[in-house]
Amino acid sequence: KEEQDKIFFLSGESRSIVSKSPLLEKLKSRGYEVLYFVDPIDEYWVQHVRNFDDHQLVNIGKDSNLGIDDEEDQEENEQTAEDFADLTSFLKDILSDKITKCVISSRLTTTPSALIASSYGYSANMERIMKAQALRENALPSFMTSKKTLEINPEHSIILGLKSKIESEG
Repeated sequence: KEEQDKIFFLSGESRSIVSKSPLLEKLKSRGYEVLYFVDPIDEYWVQHVRNFDDHQLVNIGKDSNLGIDDEEDQEENEQTAEDFADLTSFLKDILSDKITKCVISSRLTTTPSALIASSYGYSANMERIMKAQALRENALPSFMTSKKTLEINPEHSIILGLKSKIESEG
């Protein structure tokens, strides 16, 4: 896309799997192009290459600001985060051994929630690759895995139902 100032990408095992990711929802709805990285070497080189042709590479599977929201959207997101503070706090407490935080999503439009990697940790695909290569074990050592960020869609009926349940039980 000509006016796209960032190169968005998502890595995964195959094109069919990556193309079904809920993390693509908002980008697709706004007409952004996203590269699908399905070759294991992509995970390695993208860790070292941050820019290409004056365009920043952005992994949409990690906790980073995509920069696709305008000022009005950002204000609305801040208000929504305040409105859902009780629910996000509740989910963070319940899932504290699995996630680092729970936030309102800026990438989901139809899916209730998604897990994303921390901005400085390994992506889920990189963890899968490392597990399949040399380790040959069922579990990765704890230093090679990272807790994820839970993103919730405030417009989804399941999330709205959870919010009303939390508010009614106080």
